[in-house]
Amino acid sequence: MKEKLAEEYLKLPRKQLEVVLDKAEIELGGFFDESTKMFMENFGKIDLIVRMKFYNDFATKTDNQIESLFQTWVKTHFPNHNVYGEEYGDKTDKVSDWIWAIDPIDGTTNYKNGNPECAIVVSLRFKDFPVLSVVKFPIKNDIYKTRIFSEVTLNGNKSVPSSETNLKTSLVSVNYLNHSERMIIMAGKLWDEVGGVHMKMCSLAEACDVVSGKLQAALLYELGPHEWPAIYLLAKQSGCLMEPMAEPGSEFSIEGLGNRSFIIAANEKIMKSLNGLVGLPPKLN
Repeated sequence: MKEKLAEEYLKLPRKQLEVVLDKAEIELGGFFDESTKMFMENFGKIDLIVRMKFYNDFATKTDNQIESLFQTWVKTHFPNHNVYGEEYGDKTDKVSDWIWAIDPIDGTTNYKNGNPECAIVVSLRFKDFPVLSVVKFPIKNDIYKTRIFSEVTLNGNKSVPSSETNLKTSLVSVNYLNHSERMIIMAGKLWDEVGGVHMKMCSLAEACDVVSGKLQAALLYELGPHEWPAIYLLAKQSGCLMEPMAEPGSEFSIEGLGNRSFIIAANEKIMKSLNGLVGLPPKLN
């Protein structure tokens, strides 16, 4: 998003915004140091599940520990801001234009089974617009960062999406949707049209691979407000494209806290090549 348009949308002076973002980036260092220790302590332990949420979706005690730590962090450093977490939702009783979001472990099945594709995800929105995104993969020791008006970095270096425009030689990732019929609806037409298909079992790993040039596109289904705002800003600030799965070619909506199903692509040609090859599966009852 161009700076003038962003400032008009936010209706907040850039200097005022950057005071908040500067403070956030400094203070987040301590949060990520402490949350990474929690993350590493229980990585790969099979007896971590404390709550089944839906079918094969579950929470671990580490999810709860990291999210509680983040709730405390926000109350300490930004007491007038709201905070939304994957496990506890919105636990604040105030109304603020600022809302933090935390996914304490994205890729929980990977985490429990000792697979390194799992991350701690933090984002900040102002009046719905994502303005800060930090994604850390503790096992790989990779950290993606961006903020509005800035480039995306991976471990301090600029992250650049792929320039590949031929879908036939491209890699595309897909979410795991629990049932083969739903997978076929979403991605069944892709198999004969792409160079390869990945399934990482971690939405942020898939999105970050697009942002950093390792994949050309990712199909991401029913991501919550603890996930998609971080991906949206990473995509926008890196030059990638995002479109709703249900309405190819239309603008991605950033309003509210609802779930989103969408495609992130490295460039316009890849996105256009996917048109007609991706379907939107029905939600599970």
